[in-house]
Amino acid sequence: PVFIRGQTMRKDIQYEVTRCTGTDLCKDAVRFIQRLLQLDMFIDDSKARMIVYCTTKADVEAVADELGYPRYYSNSGNGEEKKKAVQQWMGEGGKVLVATSAFGAGVDYGSVRAVIHVGVPKSAIDFAQEVGRGGRDDDGCVSYVVVPRAWRASSRRKGGELMAVEEMAMQRYIDSPRCRQTILGGFLDGTEQACETRSTACDRCQRLGLLEVGAEIKADAWRGGRSNEIVGCG
Repeated sequence: PVFIRGQTMRKDIQYEVTRCTGTDLCKDAVRFIQRLLQLDMFIDDSKARMIVYCTTKADVEAVADELGYPRYYSNSGNGEEKKKAVQQWMGEGGKVLVATSAFGAGVDYGSVRAVIHVGVPKSAIDFAQEVGRGGRDDDGCVSYVVVPRAWRASSRRKGGELMAVEEMAMQRYIDSPRCRQTILGGFLDGTEQACETRSTACDRCQRLGLLEVGAEIKADAWRGGRSNEIVGCG
């Protein structure tokens, strides 16, 4: 048999990292998310949704409480209560679901326009899977990783043990001055392909002026132009 493996990296996702200016990651992230929700892609499209991933249950609770939207994690309720949280998110006025990595399996909602990670995702593999839940209707998605002001890349976990390769790849993705698609694609697919269009150029390529002129994907329409861009956190 012949096996054909498709690329993990998607060209219709815009990758960005933002560093908070304050000292409280969750509160700064909430303010950042509230500004995102004022963009045209959420104001003009009632179907547009956002997923906010947090690294701990405590952060999920803090962010969900501040935003006033449903939450989802391993023991956030019984099966029926979790189902209700997802239905609230998908329903009219839902907009945002705040969750840990426990959310996602078996859930397929096409119009997820933004996937936000509050704090550093555990690994590049987890990150790619979670971001991949955005833009499944082929209309694009933006990914933001929100990190603390004092964050620094590391090769070791808090206990001192060496990180696994997929964890180090996530650290490089956030810290590298190079194109983010190049870093992530090189690890996930073994192919370093830089951003190709202005519509979905990562923040690094935008700031370095490394934008190739190419066919603009439909993401241009939902983002409402560069004037809607959110820069910085907090």
